[in-house]
Amino acid sequence: STTISSFPYSEGFESGIGAWTQSTSDDFDWTRDASGTPSTGTGPSSADEGSYYMYVESSSPNYPSKVTIFNSPCFDLTSESNASFNFAYHMYGTAMGTMQLQASTDGSSWTTLWTKSGDQGNSWFNATVSLSSYYGSTVQLRYVATTGTSWTSDFAIDDISVTTGAVPTGTDLTLTLNFDNYPEETSWTLKNSVGSTVASGGTYGSQPDGSTLVIPINDLADDCYVFTMLDSY
Repeated sequence: STTISSFPYSEGFESGIGAWTQSTSDDFDWTRDASGTPSTGTGPSSADEGSYYMYVESSSPNYPSKVTIFNSPCFDLTSESNASFNFAYHMYGTAMGTMQLQASTDGSSWTTLWTKSGDQGNSWFNATVSLSSYYGSTVQLRYVATTGTSWTSDFAIDDISVTTGAVPTGTDLTLTLNFDNYPEETSWTLKNSVGSTVASGGTYGSQPDGSTLVIPINDLADDCYVFTMLDSY
């Protein structure tokens, strides 16, 4: 695998999949996309940053419980005393399965660093994972996605980075949306002080009129944020 030794490292899949690779020992491949997933009620409609993202299309024959693996390049942390792996993820659909981030130093034995299961709502979320167990060594990461019980279990990732220095400790928030009778017109963004979108969601056409949706927003760094609620009508 390609080895990355200069940091910060970033990959948004705007020009392809970069140094990432598709596994040949799984059930099917991840897909690079910019136009929204083809199935309704699942998958993102746009990227978290830029235009492109990687996603898992769970339509037949890719369910139930089919596994797809997406491999990172190797990251040389031999000279680092602090490092973190950061990414945006999207898990929306009534039949969501499980996505894991795993790490290996030998390419054969893997340790799960992060896992998320179930419907997280039609929103992008940010995750920060400490690589403290791999300081002074070289590590490879991979996403392992297992589809759920139907085609409404698309996963997506975007805006990946590896940063060195202190691992940020963030604040976890909860956004509660109480919809009117037009949830399909509702969307929102949360931007930091430099104008970068750190979380977003919507629209919510699959939500019942007058319903309530609770959305976690995790690992926000200390900053000033602008929250914008949009009504498309």
